[in-house]
Amino acid sequence: MQLFLLGDNDFCNVFEQVLKSAGITVQTYLTVEDTYINIDKENPDAILFQSNDKWKNIAVEIAKTRPNIKVFVSGPINLDDWEVFATVGITNVSGDVRKAVNVIKKILKDTEEKAKKDIKENKNAVNSKIVAVYSAKGGVGKTTVATNLAAALGLWAKDKGLKAALLDFNIDGSTGTYVFGIQNPKTVMLWQDIKMPATWEDVSSSMNYNEKSNVWYLAPPVSYEKTQFTGALANKILTLAKEHFDFVIIDMGVALENRDCAIQALSLCNDILYVTAFDPDTVRLLAQIYRDEICYILDDVSKMSLVVNSVHQTWYKVDDVVSYFNDKAKTVIPVKGIITQDSKIEKYKGKGAPLICFEPDAQFSQDIKELVKNVYNIDLKSKKKGFFSRLFKKKG
Repeated sequence: MQLFLLGDNDFCNVFEQVLKSAGITVQTYLTVEDTYINIDKENPDAILFQSNDKWKNIAVEIAKTRPNIKVFVSGPINLDDWEVFATVGITNVSGDVRKAVNVIKKILKDTEEKAKKDIKENKNAVNSKIVAVYSAKGGVGKTTVATNLAAALGLWAKDKGLKAALLDFNIDGSTGTYVFGIQNPKTVMLWQDIKMPATWEDVSSSMNYNEKSNVWYLAPPVSYEKTQFTGALANKILTLAKEHFDFVIIDMGVALENRDCAIQALSLCNDILYVTAFDPDTVRLLAQIYRDEICYILDDVSKMSLVVNSVHQTWYKVDDVVSYFNDKAKTVIPVKGIITQDSKIEKYKGKGAPLICFEPDAQFSQDIKELVKNVYNIDLKSKKKGFFSRLFKKKG
C-alpha cells in the first residue's frame, strides 16, 4: 500500500513515522505542484491531507477527479467542509496520529481484501465481445453508429442485468460527450489509477453513466493528455472492460499512424465495423486507404465488415456502393449494416442521449437494431402481433 502525505513539515514528520511503522509506504510532498506531478507518475492507493485552507480544496479536487484513490483529511473540519467531503468521498480522520493511522490502515486493508474477494469469486468475469467502430475519414457518422449501437444494446440489457460500455478512443476530436450531454467527463486517463485486479466499483467509478440509454461511457483524453494515452493503457482499459461489461463498443479515432492506443484496440477487438458515407467519393477514398494501409496494419482482416451510413434516395443503390468499394479495395468485405438517413430523428441531436432512445421505431432505429442482429445475433426488433392477438384486441 502506497500513501502520499501532504501538509506542513511538522504534520508530515509526525505522520510519516507512524504510517511507516504500520507497514504503509509513504511519500511526502510539501507543494501542490509536486503533488499533481507525482500522482500521475506513482498512482498511489491513498492520499492523506492536513486539514487546513491550503490543502482542503486540493483534496476535494483530487477526490472528484481521481475516484480510485482513497482521500483522507486529518484534523478538525467545519460543517460545510464535512458536507463537501461526504459528497466527494473524502474520509475525515482524527487529528490524533495513532487513531488516524489505525483508521487509514483498516480502510486500505478492507479495500484490498474486498478486491481480492471479488476477483476470487469471479463475480464480474464476463469475457465479452469487443466491437470497434472505425473509419479512416471523419464526418461519415462513425460516432452516430457507435453511440446508437451501444444504446440499442444498453436499452435491451436494462431488465436483464447486463451492462453495455462505450469506450471513446477518438482522440482526434470526439462528439461523444455532446451526444450523452456530459459536462466534465471522466476520461481514459483515470484508468491509470486503477489497480489490477480491479472490482466493479473501481471500474464504474471511473466511467460516466447515461441513465436514459443505460450505457457506461468513457470519454477520450483531453487535448494535452493525448500523448499519455499509450498502447499499454488501452490494453488495460480493454482487459478490464471485457471482464466487467457484457457489451463493449469502441468509438475509434481516424488516424492510426503513431497511435499505439488505436492499434492496440484494433488488435484486441473481435469485430471492426468500417463506416462509410453513402457517396462515391468517400467510398473510393476509404477503399483506397483500406487497400494501401489498413489491410497491412490489421492482424486479421476477416474481422472487418462494412457499414454504409446515411443511405438516401439517389441514382445509385447500396449494392452499387458496396461493389464499388470492393472493386477499389481489391477484396470483398461483408456488409453488416445499412443505416438510412432519417430526418425524423434529427431534432433529438444534443438532447442528452443517442437518437435511438427517443424514436425506437424510426427507420434509423430499426436499421441500428438490424446491425445489432448482424453483429451479436440478438434480435431487437419488435415482433408484429399475430392474427389472434389483433382479433381479441378488436373485440375488447
